[in-house]
Amino acid sequence: MSGCRTITSPEAGARAGWDPRSGNLCAVLPGKAIGGDRFSNREGQCRAPAAGLARSGHQLPVWPAWRRRLLYSSDGLIFVTRDHYKNFIRVE
Repeated sequence: MSGCRTITSPEAGARAGWDPRSGNLCAVLPGKAIGGDRFSNREGQCRAPAAGLARSGHQLPVWPAWRRRLLYSSDGLIFVTRDHYKNFIRVE
């Protein structure tokens, strides 16, 4: 994500009025991507290779961003999902 800085969801909402339902991130915070939030699998839909793996997620700056995420853990594992946590591709 060259030239792209991440911002957490709460920061984006508080600083610029980002609304995740409207998809207005590029309009309110150009050059930013949502990231750094702790991934908790609240919905229980994540079939990550290991439940404790996904430590943090970043939306990838492509449309629709909400489907595509980069997930990484503190032990160095990196995965990409293109379908909002249904399937994972390990990045070597």
